[in-house]
Amino acid sequence: MANLMEKAGQPAACHVGYHTWRDIVLDLATRAAEQEPRARPLTLVPFNHQTLSPMFSLAGLRLTALPANLTVNGVFDLRQCQRLRRIGEGLRVYGDLLIGGRLPGPAPWLERWSADEQHTHPLQRLSRDIYVPLRALPNDAEIDGDLILRRAPFLSELPAGFRVNGGIMIVDCPNLTQLPDNLDLHGDLILISCPKLKALPVNLKVHNLTVLDCGITALPKGLSVKGKVRLQRCRDLVDISVLSLAQERWIRTLIVQECPKVILPKWLSVRGTLILDKLMHKEIHTQFRCRLLQFKNMSRLKAVTTAFHVKERVTFRHCPALRSLPTQGGRADRLELIDCTAITTLPSKLNVNGTIDLTGCTRFTAFPADMVFEGNLNVSETALTTLPSGMKQCRVIWRDHHIPQRYYFEFDKVDPLEILREANAEVRRLVFEKMGAKTFFAGAPHRVLDQDRDTGGVRRLLSFQLSANRTLMFLHCFCPSTGRQYLLGLPPTIRTCHQGAAWLAGFDNPDDYKPTQET
Repeated sequence: MANLMEKAGQPAACHVGYHTWRDIVLDLATRAAEQEPRARPLTLVPFNHQTLSPMFSLAGLRLTALPANLTVNGVFDLRQCQRLRRIGEGLRVYGDLLIGGRLPGPAPWLERWSADEQHTHPLQRLSRDIYVPLRALPNDAEIDGDLILRRAPFLSELPAGFRVNGGIMIVDCPNLTQLPDNLDLHGDLILISCPKLKALPVNLKVHNLTVLDCGITALPKGLSVKGKVRLQRCRDLVDISVLSLAQERWIRTLIVQECPKVILPKWLSVRGTLILDKLMHKEIHTQFRCRLLQFKNMSRLKAVTTAFHVKERVTFRHCPALRSLPTQGGRADRLELIDCTAITTLPSKLNVNGTIDLTGCTRFTAFPADMVFEGNLNVSETALTTLPSGMKQCRVIWRDHHIPQRYYFEFDKVDPLEILREANAEVRRLVFEKMGAKTFFAGAPHRVLDQDRDTGGVRRLLSFQLSANRTLMFLHCFCPSTGRQYLLGLPPTIRTCHQGAAWLAGFDNPDDYKPTQET
């Protein structure tokens, strides 16, 4: 898909000299005006031997028609041709064919063509409209590369004899209703904003398939996709059963997004990533087999009832109504439940080997008593207060930092002096924040050696006596942008807050530390 998109946005180019190009343009206009039933063949050779990507451009010209039996040895650019109504039969393009849409830059020969006084011709007035009034394409045309067709509001079909060996991208063709059956492309098929297109061709074969804002109701029989299938904002799409377990061997990625009527089949299997985004299901009974499985922004989803078999990661992101996962268990290396605010627990038979991420699950209160898990557990913004015995060996992650379990679940029993020995300043801050400044300072006798103010507020230089011969120095300060409190370790030679801040900033001489702005 990216390759076709890049081609559609290429600047116009023309690899012939201006005078040669001008003579060809005027000859094309004359031949088209003749409207001969058997027009004599014309071959455009738009390149020299030093050109790697030959292109012949008529972009921006007010041509109304192209003659029959036209051959182009390279890319043929017909973008921004607002009066082009007819392309003659027998078109042969040994490259890509670009029709309609806007040029990203000036058309080739723009200045010389507009200022050319030797030839007076209506084509000298360049076109700026991005729409093309074509009503039909030549039935027997052959395109060796890709067809990129944009903004053709009167085009209703691609004719059965129209041959494309690369890929096809059709954008903003509101009256397009039909593509030829048995379409076999070596590249991608991209269809965007074609609301009257109700069906895709039977026995369609493509590398990647992308359908956005189209009126299709089902995926066709005989569909073969080697790479990615992306279905987005297809409001009438219902049947995708062709993407079932039997097709596991060829489809790599499936994305279904904002398709409110789609019915998920009993089995759904892909080789790589499967993403379901903004669907309206309340329950999902599909058995999934894939490498990565994602449920995103599914506001009505309450339950997934069938076990999933995922090689790497299962993600539920922003599913606020989700309450339960399959009781018979599932298998994945990583389970992510991000901002799923209704879920309170997990099934005990869930088989997760690596990581469970519960970030933002504010009502998640407890794991089953018989739950066994020894991987990474992210507990950020949860209501967990304890772990079952089978999870005592897991590594707790809190706000992206690994911390000892007791720092989170038994923080009221942690000696504040133990926290001061923690080497990681961010971990110190997290436990200090959870414990509360009042409780922390009450349990850790200290002396205030100095106090002043900076942009974050009051800061204090504190001394903590750990033992008879060991003293720790910290700068207690506030971040000016987030308001978070920090205890930043300092060497015992520091005597003032400013000296400590200068040392933390890398200055040996405090007089050299004069910040003009702190954020």
